[in-house]
Amino acid sequence: MARAPINGPVWVVVPTYEEAATIEQLLRAVLAATRPVVAGEVRVLVVDDGSPDGTAEIAERVGDEVGGVEVMRRSTKDGLAAAYRAGFARALEGGARLICQMDADLSHDPAALPRMLAATAHADVVLGSRYVPGGGVEDWSRARRVLSRGGGIYARRVLGIGVRDLTGGFKCFRREALEAVDLGSVRSRGYAFQIEVTYRAIRAGFRVAEVPITFRERSAGESKMTAAIALEAAWRVPLLRKHDGAERHRPLAPWASLSRRIALILFAAVLLSAGAVWAASRGGKTAAAPPHPVPTIQSDPSPLPTATPIDTPARRMASAQRRRDVSRAAALYGAMQSVFYHSSEKLFVERSGRKSRPPHNSFLWPYSQAVSAILASSGVPGGATKSDLSDRIAGFERYWDTAGIPAYAFRVQLRSADPNEHKYYDDEGWVALDLLRLHAATGSPLAFQRAQEVFAFLTSGWDSSPSHKCPGGVLWKQPPNNKTRTTVSTATAGEVAVRLYMLTGKPSYLAWAKTMDGWLQRCLARGDGLLRDNIDQKGHVDAATWSYNQGSAMTLASLLYQATGQRSYLDRGLKLARSAARQLRTAQFLRETRIFPAIFFDNLLRFPAGSAAEHDRWRAAAQAWADREWSASRDPASGVVRRGPTTPPQLIDQAALLQLYSDLANDGQARPAGA
Repeated sequence: MARAPINGPVWVVVPTYEEAATIEQLLRAVLAATRPVVAGEVRVLVVDDGSPDGTAEIAERVGDEVGGVEVMRRSTKDGLAAAYRAGFARALEGGARLICQMDADLSHDPAALPRMLAATAHADVVLGSRYVPGGGVEDWSRARRVLSRGGGIYARRVLGIGVRDLTGGFKCFRREALEAVDLGSVRSRGYAFQIEVTYRAIRAGFRVAEVPITFRERSAGESKMTAAIALEAAWRVPLLRKHDGAERHRPLAPWASLSRRIALILFAAVLLSAGAVWAASRGGKTAAAPPHPVPTIQSDPSPLPTATPIDTPARRMASAQRRRDVSRAAALYGAMQSVFYHSSEKLFVERSGRKSRPPHNSFLWPYSQAVSAILASSGVPGGATKSDLSDRIAGFERYWDTAGIPAYAFRVQLRSADPNEHKYYDDEGWVALDLLRLHAATGSPLAFQRAQEVFAFLTSGWDSSPSHKCPGGVLWKQPPNNKTRTTVSTATAGEVAVRLYMLTGKPSYLAWAKTMDGWLQRCLARGDGLLRDNIDQKGHVDAATWSYNQGSAMTLASLLYQATGQRSYLDRGLKLARSAARQLRTAQFLRETRIFPAIFFDNLLRFPAGSAAEHDRWRAAAQAWADREWSASRDPASGVVRRGPTTPPQLIDQAALLQLYSDLANDGQARPAGA
């Protein structure tokens, strides 16, 4: 059976220094291996540290010939970690969904990339592993084997994790995992960087899989391994555990003293091996390895390797909980399609029981929230398919209204009927976010085009009148007599702007995002970071701190951090997330309509928490809310979520619970594209 295509964009980051002998072969091999299996863009980013042998020029020439190659020129050679940090930042800025790293010297076989990319369907970090069944090394000296094996066992023992190949440099990351690692604070500079990044991802709760590879010693050029690099890896590992914080580790088992003795012995072996490598490399070059052919690119029919996550009782319990979340998400999606979906119209009805008596199609706001939930369910067995997602794009087109500034009418019946009928700016923000996710999931050019057109409409709602109190902000709705500027309109518009910047690289989008975020902080933020709801032209502020406003604002802050690298955005977002989490038991939160908490938790579960324990607390709160709503509000017979004993079930309530159970099922897993 043919494998499903892997959704891009996929970026492969390759640090180089004096790799002229192999870079062209590598680039052509990587593109030949990945382009047939990736649905979307593949880009190889060469991060060159001023190679005097013309490595960068060769890479640029290959890019001109075949496309898909970008060269980042750095003026100085300041280490592997710095090169990877720069490359990863560029890939994230460029909108990469999956980011791989590999060596430039053909030690890593590009033919393994399709299997590693496929493994991201069930893991967040995929390691090309020499030390799982099926993996291995070729053309290595005894000293190099001892160093690598001993270093891996040593790191595994000291850090208390089960990954078998911590020191390898052939990896693929899902975007969310790489963002959570916080590369700017990684302390390691040499090959210890590989250990630290993987360790941080594990401690943040991401799933790791190891795919067997064969590592071949380079046949050309100089090895970058030195005694200093090996020694850094040896002494840095204990510091990782120390800096990680003792409170985040379980007490050591009774045999820990023996484990420590073993670790010390292995540590000594690593030092001795490092000395051997240093002695062998004093002349500046490694001994020549026997030549071997360039890896052959061919289709790989081998089955997907089994992931090797860390197996603990807590993880097994989490796995059982996830199975229940998956089951509930699938049931909610099935009921939504059965009760609310009008297949011939490609639309949903607002309330149950009205499919036979149109026109009762839903308003734009519930439809957009249903689409968001359906996108999340596409990563759940029994959830939405790619065909379902394409139908959602067609459904949006039923609302498209070209009267005035083109955007989406608030209900189907009004499209193009009256240019004075209002469009809601806050609705348009949600729609644009859905469209960008649909574009990521399906590759639809129309979805991407519409998202850009909607953003133009959103900026038309920017209130720039200097006569108004706190000028700026995006209005709530279109009629000229409305001067209320809201958090939700402005925050979602800002999020759309950042995402468009990441996809297009246009500075104007980033400038808009910064302006919108700045207005929110200036006019509606409280001292604890929470955002109040709205402000009118006279300066009267609605002080309600609805949870969905906080979710949108924290995501905007996180995206600005990703786009700019400025830590202040992330710190502010974390402050907001913590303040919002503290109000989960307040009277206001408990009386909110269901979709507000669902949106909030959707954003909270994506936000990079300060620690794995903090994320676990956030997840537990989301789980408790979802389970309470499931027990109290869902009708077991029909599968729909009830609003009350006499009120017909509403589409937006069904979407809220589907969204959250899909998020819980996807949490810590590889999320679907766009979800």
